[in-house]
Amino acid sequence: PITDPPPEPPTDPITDPPPEPPTDPITDPPPEPPMGETNVLIEIELDLFPDETSWRIKDASGQGVASVKPGSYTNSVDPTVFKIVSLSVDAGYTFILKDSFGDGFKGKLTLYLGDSADPTKIIGLFDGGAPGDRFAGKNKQIAFVAGESGILSGPAPGLVAVVVSVRLDDYPDETSWFIKDTSTNTIVDGARVWPGFYADDTGTVNDTVYLPSGGRFKFILKDSHGDGLDGDVTLYLEDGDNDLLGMIDGNAEKFSTKAVLRFST
Repeated sequence: PITDPPPEPPTDPITDPPPEPPTDPITDPPPEPPMGETNVLIEIELDLFPDETSWRIKDASGQGVASVKPGSYTNSVDPTVFKIVSLSVDAGYTFILKDSFGDGFKGKLTLYLGDSADPTKIIGLFDGGAPGDRFAGKNKQIAFVAGESGILSGPAPGLVAVVVSVRLDDYPDETSWFIKDTSTNTIVDGARVWPGFYADDTGTVNDTVYLPSGGRFKFILKDSHGDGLDGDVTLYLEDGDNDLLGMIDGNAEKFSTKAVLRFST
């Protein structure tokens, strides 16, 4: 009775402090952004394959400023994930949403100016489950400005919106394409459609990609079966005037596996 320690007293829910709650990226105050920068809240409603989802933010010069790697959301218990990034005030950016499998993203992305999910402060939006919201292959580009201008109706500064309009033939799953920047000989992020992407489409389908203004590019159209496209492809600027950049007529320009169109923005 002398050497044995006394029993632990019972906890008192009044006087004993409760355990620390987990941090919440929405309710817990984020760090103040540096001078000349502002916080942007990224909200992603994941689809059924979160391990395939990743993203990257590029500034107008093409420099990456923030990213999340594939597999980062594999073990997410919450169907909606959040991240706050600090970006230059009133600067233009491109958010590149990626799907590693190549069948697109069926969730939803919302970008908010500030550090809260304020519906009046949405500066970027993509709903992969909405009719007509297409996801071109493995990448989807969303242009936005980190400022009070709200949702951006056009591309970020330094970029132009190019519409790729494809009139499909009877074998749409055979058609694919990509755009190369001739100055670097690399495929432009978000400017690629893989074979099978058009499998469920008919008629004419349009996709929009964002390219640097004043650049030179190659549009490469491919047919996996090797008998060409019994349709056509038209590229034009989404600038109100729909200025034509070039066209591949599969009936007039017979090709087997590949056709190339050079154009400038």
